[in-house]
Amino acid sequence: MARFLDALQPGDTGIVLGDFGFLYRDSAEENRYLDELSDACGAKGAELAFLLGNHENFDVYDSDRFPVSERYGGRIKSVREHVLCLQHGEIYTLEGRTYCVFGGGHSLDKTQRLLNEHADGVCRWWPQEMPTERDYRNAEQNLLAHGNRVDYFLTHSCPLGLMERLRLQCGRQQSIKDDPEELPLQLKLEEYACGNDFRVWYFGHFHVDVTLGNFFSSYGAGKTFHGLLDDIVTAE
Repeated sequence: MARFLDALQPGDTGIVLGDFGFLYRDSAEENRYLDELSDACGAKGAELAFLLGNHENFDVYDSDRFPVSERYGGRIKSVREHVLCLQHGEIYTLEGRTYCVFGGGHSLDKTQRLLNEHADGVCRWWPQEMPTERDYRNAEQNLLAHGNRVDYFLTHSCPLGLMERLRLQCGRQQSIKDDPEELPLQLKLEEYACGNDFRVWYFGHFHVDVTLGNFFSSYGAGKTFHGLLDDIVTAE
């Protein structure tokens, strides 16, 4: 996170593409670090935002603990003054560019995790990790209201049509494999990719830094997809 903070400039909004990690145990240490993180962003005149992945403490984020408000034209939850949780299916406008955000994913390792477990030192799993029909409707309604055009999609998972190319380009990594339980989400993202005009798509679920060029004819000309893990990029 220090490297991420160093990259932020005054006026920037840095966005993490899911699995933000903090408040995973909702410990005093995590909350203290979030306070410091927000202060550091504020001191730089910047903000940090994140969309929800699958390894998140959804009990905390789904609660009324953090107020819902509107920022950048869409709904957000203010985790701290300068740390924002972006919501599934919302569209935000930053520096004149539009971003459709859709988080969520399925944990392949959930059988090794404990359901809603809060004891220290264990891995946890929450069933809210997968989006709901309400989330999908929210995205569809917002995209329709924007004329089915945005500049960017920011997601945790990716459209189904990218999976085979990811495997070909990145090799047989454990994180890139067919997951029947994530299929409904990837099919929806595929619908969004085929049914909306956009410039660039960024996703973060698969633990790779990779660029997939314009070889998906069903998505239209000039589309680029970026998988991100360690790379810090400026939106193209």
